[in-house]
Amino acid sequence: MRKLALMGFSVVTLFAMSAPVEYVEGLKQYLHNHTFKVNGKFYMYDFNHDGVIARNDWLYIDTTTGRVFRLMGREPTQADAFGWQPLDSIPRDLDVTNPSGYFIFIDYPKDKELFGTNAFSWLYVAKGSTFKLMGADENHNFDYLDENGDGIPDPLSGISYRFEGLELLFIYNGVLSTPSQALQQQPKETIKCEDEDSFTYDDIGYYYKVDSWYRGDIQYNCKKDAKYLWTLAIDSITIDQIIKKMEGKIVIDGKIISGVETFNYKEGSIHHQGEYEGKKFDCYDYYIPFLPVTISKYEHDKLENVMEWSGSGPCDPNFLRTTCPEWYYGSLEDCGLDGTPTYNDKIEEEIKNSTHTESNVTTTWKVTDSDGKLHEVYRHEYYRIDR
Repeated sequence: MRKLALMGFSVVTLFAMSAPVEYVEGLKQYLHNHTFKVNGKFYMYDFNHDGVIARNDWLYIDTTTGRVFRLMGREPTQADAFGWQPLDSIPRDLDVTNPSGYFIFIDYPKDKELFGTNAFSWLYVAKGSTFKLMGADENHNFDYLDENGDGIPDPLSGISYRFEGLELLFIYNGVLSTPSQALQQQPKETIKCEDEDSFTYDDIGYYYKVDSWYRGDIQYNCKKDAKYLWTLAIDSITIDQIIKKMEGKIVIDGKIISGVETFNYKEGSIHHQGEYEGKKFDCYDYYIPFLPVTISKYEHDKLENVMEWSGSGPCDPNFLRTTCPEWYYGSLEDCGLDGTPTYNDKIEEEIKNSTHTESNVTTTWKVTDSDGKLHEVYRHEYYRIDR
């Protein structure tokens, strides 16, 4: 039985598969008692740009690796039921901020018990509804759970969901998921740090102040003379996600640069919002994601490089594309290698030549490790230069 216009699959043929009542009820209880992370995002995309959306005009981005696939882009096989074709990159005109839905691998034990495999132990969630993938039909269409036996795929009844931080929690009959044990054991202790310095050099006065705090096993030392700013309180950590937010305001001889940058390390995206010299910007950079990453307590440089990563636009070897205006980076085509100053070069030159520069920057990190523990760091920096 086919059903169209469902959950964004307006042109994708869906089939329905029934399952025993105990399977369905057990599935709902399983979702209710666990938290999950999004494994991939699904997008409708007109590959041929002909105005017609075919069954293979769908694109999947793996949120862990950043790899990109086209649905039915190649001939399906028994091992690859949906013909996922790897792509070299995300299409430049794809609006990655608006996925049609999300795929979540749930590894439901009864899938392997009943069907001999967990290859189809996936959910598709979108627009408040949750569909359970059951397999593929003879034409390699998605086969979703038919809960009421009418031959039409059904969203799981009584199930809704919400995103809470980096987790997807399911609500069953109005009751929110039970948080995982790891999430219940978040570190509560807050360690604070302050540093301050002022000096004069070549008739230029410098003043610097920073205050910070951290919670969890990722430790931050705000002291300027610290050998390592970042250290670990445990032997090793596998970082699954970092959300970093920088909010800043720089005044250079009365000229104001203000903005907010939001870094999603797992997606490899940076959202830039702000204003400079009367020019407003609200745009994104996209990089090849490098999470998850495992770091030992002895790899101080690796930890610092990961935590302080801010991307360097087109000059970054992991840079994919940007939606930012050309003036934001200067010369996008050659990254300023021909001697053309980039946007950041111009800012640094203005600071160097200014008579008065004042800066306030606040940065927050929220880091989730593979055990589900949350590690938080806060830092506020203030500096002033007077000639």
